[in-house]
Amino acid sequence: MRSGKARGRDARYSARGGIQRVATQLLKQSEGFKVLREDLSSVGLLGATRKQYHFGVWNKPDEILSNHPRKGGGLWVAPTKSGARSLQRYIMRKYGISTRLFRCKIGAILHQTSCRIKTDCIFLMAKDEIT
Repeated sequence: MRSGKARGRDARYSARGGIQRVATQLLKQSEGFKVLREDLSSVGLLGATRKQYHFGVWNKPDEILSNHPRKGGGLWVAPTKSGARSLQRYIMRKYGISTRLFRCKIGAILHQTSCRIKTDCIFLMAKDEIT
């Protein structure tokens, strides 16, 4: 068992060996960036079914929710604007699909990586479109 104040890289770990501060920072996010087609439907990458999104309501997935990164329902958003812009460029370059970018509020986080967040619901507003 450690004693005293941890410094540097070890400051992330608690005395029991679990990650403390890093997990807290990941779960505090309440907004993200959503990339949608021009008609406000999802892009449908990775074989996902396309979903139609609406302004002013909490959009929820059609499938049953799952914490698994690949299986089950959930809506994916980018945690940063730069990550969303990269996704827009990729979609245009690879598939030739023009997209729109929105800042959105997100619900509970089901799964998170450094470049994307899986959530249970998304709230979009027309005024939050990023041009």
